[in-house]
Amino acid sequence: MCTDFCANNTMITAVSSVELPLIGERNVYTEASSVCGAAIREGIINDVGGLVDVTIVSEHVINAALTSLGRDMKVNGHQYFSVSNGSREMNVQTISGAPASFRGNLCGFHDAFPPQNSQFKHPSGISAFVNTSLDDGFRLVYISDRDNHAIRGMSATCTFVCENGGRCVGPDQCECEEGWDGVDCSKPLCHAHCSDRELCVGPDLCACIPGYRGEDCLEATCVQTCQNGGQCSAPDTCSCSRGWFDSNCTTPVCEQTCGNGGNCTAPNECSCPTDWIGLDCRTPKCDQACAN
Repeated sequence: MCTDFCANNTMITAVSSVELPLIGERNVYTEASSVCGAAIREGIINDVGGLVDVTIVSEHVINAALTSLGRDMKVNGHQYFSVSNGSREMNVQTISGAPASFRGNLCGFHDAFPPQNSQFKHPSGISAFVNTSLDDGFRLVYISDRDNHAIRGMSATCTFVCENGGRCVGPDQCECEEGWDGVDCSKPLCHAHCSDRELCVGPDLCACIPGYRGEDCLEATCVQTCQNGGQCSAPDTCSCSRGWFDSNCTTPVCEQTCGNGGNCTAPNECSCPTDWIGLDCRTPKCDQACAN
């Protein structure tokens, strides 16, 4: 992306009309040249700016092309580039270095995992294996971090953490420790079948599903205490003794209705107000003797 700053940044040094493999005849420019300046010279953009595609070309490719044309000259730069019309749509994946806006600045020095969180200070070149993927051992990309005065190695990039001792050995590819599986090595493997009430929670380790315990995971567990002889019969479920109900078996049941403001305080037992008595609090109580 070239901005309107291009008009003031147009220093270029060109090698004209070089036949490049798989590309065709192009003008190429030294690495010290302005990409935007080269694009203006080619007529791809004007000083307002725009999108430009950049192709990196080595000096060996250029010298081979010049020799095949019988041109008595050689180039001595380390790296060159050519420019062409930019795509209207861009699909960009950052493989290393924290992303920033076109006008932003995230320069610095920071090693991080994943590499997208790393920081560089004006990297000026890379060295990479051809037609192969990176790993975490020998196949690294080496980055010349110019203003940090360092050569930095970048391993394979995984945009997620390889869990449980797993290693990132390729693009978004984890190599898991024995006993673990899954894209991020978070899925345990159990060679023996876990029962219907068990889950595989670690390498060859089964554990009861929530709500059950015991050797065969047949014993239900309840967070509440089942009172008055109640039993925990299912996860967080009490089976109450006769005459009791509720989540923890603490509410009594009376088959009769306690009348006149009476309350059921025990199985089939009413507590009556002071003026009433009887099984259901429906018999009036008289302190005086009733005559005649």
